[in-house]
Amino acid sequence: MPYVIQCQNIGKNLDEFVEELISEFSVDGVEVTGKKKSNGIHLMNIKYINENGGLEISQDNDDVKVSYEIKRDRKEIKKGAMGAVTGAGLGGLIRGAFSSSRKLSDQVSTAVGGAIAGGAYKAYEGYEESKLDRTKFAQLLAKTVKEVENEIHQKYQKITDKKNQSIIEENNEKEEVENLLEELNLGILSLKEELAFADKDEDHLQRVKARLSRAEELYKEAETEMKNNNTSEAKVRATIAKNMLKKAQELYAQA
Repeated sequence: MPYVIQCQNIGKNLDEFVEELISEFSVDGVEVTGKKKSNGIHLMNIKYINENGGLEISQDNDDVKVSYEIKRDRKEIKKGAMGAVTGAGLGGLIRGAFSSSRKLSDQVSTAVGGAIAGGAYKAYEGYEESKLDRTKFAQLLAKTVKEVENEIHQKYQKITDKKNQSIIEENNEKEEVENLLEELNLGILSLKEELAFADKDEDHLQRVKARLSRAEELYKEAETEMKNNNTSEAKVRATIAKNMLKKAQELYAQA
């Protein structure tokens, strides 16, 4: 039965997950061979210490599913076979010792029973030894998969946070420029009203009007940039317009 691990909400990052996992395996001394991708499923063979198995990694809706199935270790098979031989030999000795007092069918049963018992015992011994290795790899697999999953989550969370921060900053800048344009509009209209009824030196007023006219041009250019979503450029023009309006106001006050 395969050992299955489910990784949450990284299904769209399947290929990236696999590459990162293999990179981590190389650091931990896990040998990966026969790597291929078939119908969207990543398949590969794994060797770790004395353990061999097959790894299958696939997308499961929004998740990634890692499925590992171990291949029976050679030492289990070898010890099982050796146990069968030992058991058979033991059965033969028993048969030889009691052949004069037992039926032939009983002697055969003894030999076969010895072979089965010996084989089962030695196979179990081999299984117990190799089980420790399998447990180590299962722990390594679970640990590595979790680490890679967390790294991917953190990576894309940082990207999301950065995008959100960028949106917040952009909205703040947009609001700042809109407020600046509103302030400019009021200032320009106010100075125009003052000039319409001003009873001051005409030459002096012309210098004021020239600066006011330039401030108004920059204000309109800034408005156009805002409509085109060029907030940064709009901010530059609005700032220059504000300075120009301030000079016009100061010059008017000196008249």
